[in-house]
Amino acid sequence: MSSQRLAAVTIAVLVLGSVLRLADSAVLASLSAALTDACLLVAAVGAVAVARRSARSSPQRRGWWAMAAAAACLAVGQLVLGYYVVRSGGKIVFPSAADAFLVAGMILLAGGLCTFAVTAERSGLPLGGRLGFWSPAAVVGVAALGAAYAGIDRAHSASQAPLDFALRLFYPMMDFVILAASAVMVRVALKFRGGQLLRTWLPISLGASVACISDLVFAQQSATAGEISIAGFIESLWFLSVVGLGYGVLNQLLVVRGAPAPR
Repeated sequence: MSSQRLAAVTIAVLVLGSVLRLADSAVLASLSAALTDACLLVAAVGAVAVARRSARSSPQRRGWWAMAAAAACLAVGQLVLGYYVVRSGGKIVFPSAADAFLVAGMILLAGGLCTFAVTAERSGLPLGGRLGFWSPAAVVGVAALGAAYAGIDRAHSASQAPLDFALRLFYPMMDFVILAASAVMVRVALKFRGGQLLRTWLPISLGASVACISDLVFAQQSATAGEISIAGFIESLWFLSVVGLGYGVLNQLLVVRGAPAPR
């Protein structure tokens, strides 16, 4: 598959997902959830393929294995969450058994992305000083502190159990960690004038940004309304973030397939 064909398939998936989400049908809503799951599974398989083509001693190999495990956990979490959404008539059930897989997936995703960022910083490549290198993460960190200030109060007012409270804080904050690490990788790509490296990391970073918005909207809506009545909007943002992750992983697979096999 070429870069052009990957872009065309991604656009087709986005259009199909949008049509399914706009349609007022329980069957089509289920198909929409299945499409999100399929994108996550594709990302998992793609990350496995990238890891297998990475040098055995490379830290990036561990990063891609973590990405594969993350996408697989998120796929299971999405499947379980979809089951609850269908049973509840379109409402997001929170907390639920899906959160065990979603939490594991986000921790693995954050760990994989941080591995890439730390590896790049230690590579010795001309990427600027340490302060400049980590500046995107610092900017995201400032935004996270601002969100945390309001988020703790919202989570406290909406939560009736310690687990509920912890999860309401965990998801947005972990989103910011993922966004910070991916933003650093975008800076690395820009230092090398973009190209294929930017096509890998920019979609992942944009997807992380959308996931941040999704979880912040979730926290705000659940705190003010007591239940999630805009599940379709939140799920649409989540779908976009998943597509961004899948595109970035598959683009990286194209990159490593075009490179000599590692020894």
